[in-house]
Amino acid sequence: MNDKDCILIIGVTGTVGREVLKAALKKSDLCIRVLVRSKSRLDLPSEINKRVDMIEGDLSDSEAVQRSLEGVTAAFYVSPHLENEEQVAEEFTEYCNDRSIRLVFVGVHINGANSIIRWIKRSIFGAVMSHYQTKLRLSEKVRQLSSNAVILMPTNFYQNDELIKNCIFEKGLFPQPLGFRGVNRVDCEDIGEAAVRVLTDHSIAKGAYPIVGPKTLAGPDCAEVWSKTLGRNIQYKEDDALWESLLRNTLDKKKCADLLQTYRQIRRFWLPTFSKQLEITEELLGRPPKNYEIYVKEVIDSNHI
Repeated sequence: MNDKDCILIIGVTGTVGREVLKAALKKSDLCIRVLVRSKSRLDLPSEINKRVDMIEGDLSDSEAVQRSLEGVTAAFYVSPHLENEEQVAEEFTEYCNDRSIRLVFVGVHINGANSIIRWIKRSIFGAVMSHYQTKLRLSEKVRQLSSNAVILMPTNFYQNDELIKNCIFEKGLFPQPLGFRGVNRVDCEDIGEAAVRVLTDHSIAKGAYPIVGPKTLAGPDCAEVWSKTLGRNIQYKEDDALWESLLRNTLDKKKCADLLQTYRQIRRFWLPTFSKQLEITEELLGRPPKNYEIYVKEVIDSNHI
């Protein structure tokens, strides 16, 4: 591979990583490398497969990780749901730093002007939402260790609706417990495009950037969009047993546990979209972020409903 404009994508088979790959493939002059546990997990059309250099291994395999970083100018990293996620993230960051590779990290992060302010805010937030302490510590560690890290900070993904779409279509229920206060939601396609922009444009300063959707959405708001788009009533229903059963049928044990705890916190707090966050997102994308209504229509169309 040419070592000019070459990026590495970690987590390419996941919800966010696959969108980073899609966005990267739109750039015809960009060299793309991915690290996957097994090449069979990434099923690409033959013409696209030729453009992607696949390294087989996982993040605990230091030899494979270091081989995957050879010759790349930037790397995308989203933390996997592992018991030792802090350790592997720290090692990956150090590998990038040793090679002067820009690191683009997507995760939960508390922003602030300096490390002391971030520590104070993180301590308060972590005390209230203890589930996030590990993830907050992880993202701050990445920021401290890397000399050129960019952290993208989404709140909630539109794509989490894919976990419940059969329940929506078949039972007329929207059981994703987003609560009644509202939360910012964003399309992973926008995260992917923002990530590739940062991976390839090194004039963007290091630091942390929110990546948000255009508006705050509560559970009933989402159900209303589904109702209008489908042309039939979809009811928002907070049914913890149903929600948990849907997750356990789809996700592995660690990811399921993490998501259940996350949503318990989401319902407790108001997590809105602020105008400054939207302005930053629009600057990164060069356009407004995708509306939730468009996402829902795309899901319905792709399922031929």
